[in-house]
Amino acid sequence: ENGNALNTIPPLARAVHDIFKRSPAEAFAYFTGGRIYSFATERTLETAITDIGADLNSQYLLSYSPNDKDEPGFHTIKVVVDRPGLKIRSRPGYWWGGGAQ
Repeated sequence: ENGNALNTIPPLARAVHDIFKRSPAEAFAYFTGGRIYSFATERTLETAITDIGADLNSQYLLSYSPNDKDEPGFHTIKVVVDRPGLKIRSRPGYWWGGGAQ
């Protein structure tokens, strides 16, 4: 009984669990479209603060309403721009269980 519980978890859910277990900060950054910064030295802290400031001055917030609102499961998100040199950071998708919100 004890070891069989993990066998019922779908492979994707198990992979997500493993990512969070290995590095929670990296997992949160990835699944929210964020970044992770290392503050190992004063210089890396200064660089991170500069990068964060630059990000805050050049961000856009996008929202949308999906067509398949009632379809349960994982829905991927892909943001595409037609301007060279831009960096896109977004989360890979979202989970929807179905039913009323």
